[in-house]
Amino acid sequence: MVSRRNLLTSIATLTSATLAGCSTFLEEESDRHYANMYNGAEKPHDFVVTVTNKAGETIFDHEYELGARSADENRIIDGTPREVTVTIDDTNPVQFPWAPRDGVGTYPEDGCSEGTSASLVIYYQMATEEEITPIYGCATVRDQ
Repeated sequence: MVSRRNLLTSIATLTSATLAGCSTFLEEESDRHYANMYNGAEKPHDFVVTVTNKAGETIFDHEYELGARSADENRIIDGTPREVTVTIDDTNPVQFPWAPRDGVGTYPEDGCSEGTSASLVIYYQMATEEEITPIYGCATVRDQ
């Protein structure tokens, strides 16, 4: 006769094996993310952040007017991001893929846990005033 504990352990193991890799699917299909813009420069700048999906449709477009060493946080991206474009003071846009696993930050190797989704911090470097750094993490996105 199989004990209840052994049965539950077997079900948990089978479920884990069946769902292995689903965190990547859920991460890619997640449709609510935070976008945070940080100006690390000593002077104010205007930033335009545009995010597109796989079809090339704009799912996020926001203009930030940030003072020196200031930030605007928790803007919500609705959709599944594919590419991010950042324009600083109406100059040359910087493009990069939405790639949490490849970026810097605290994004876990096995994806975000249930109930959270990838979030993006865009940091404008104070030292060079030329470099945009995408930093990824996980967050619970809430309506404000």
